[in-house]
Amino acid sequence: SGGGCALNCSHCNKHYIEQMPTLKDRIPSNAKSLLISGGLDKNGKSFIKQKYNELLTLKKKGNYRYNSHVGFVEENEIEDLKNLVDFISFDFVSDSDVIKRVYHLEKSVDEYIKLYKLLKSKIQTYPHITIGLDAGKIHWEYSAIDILNEIGADRLVLNVLIPTQVTEFENLNPPDID
Repeated sequence: SGGGCALNCSHCNKHYIEQMPTLKDRIPSNAKSLLISGGLDKNGKSFIKQKYNELLTLKKKGNYRYNSHVGFVEENEIEDLKNLVDFISFDFVSDSDVIKRVYHLEKSVDEYIKLYKLLKSKIQTYPHITIGLDAGKIHWEYSAIDILNEIGADRLVLNVLIPTQVTEFENLNPPDID
């Protein structure tokens, strides 16, 4: 997405997005896989659809495997994604208030669950839970784990919030790692 993101999330505010290499940057010669990620539009849609042909050409040329953050894709877009991405990293949140306050998205927990189930049924999808995403507090993460346990997950990635400069959360205490 070239550093662009319409969400300005409380924990990132484009900081991590702006530091990601773009498709024009040199890929290390020993790379076997690439993380395809970037900013989202105000509805949580990624840039992948606009870059689809470029990404597919690069994948074939380099024989890469793609792990991707796909955002809120439509059901009819998933078939195309199956031809492009090998794995999906899916940020899973089980609290609508946290989704709105931190991600600045008008999405519900039910929408997250529905999309996760749909993606999981078509492409290997690994849910990610960011511990302390709610300004360093831990609360909704337990219900997220319970939901994912019920739905099923081949793997679960636990990220831990890092207070990051130039964000709303830069001065908070991170969650206790224990």
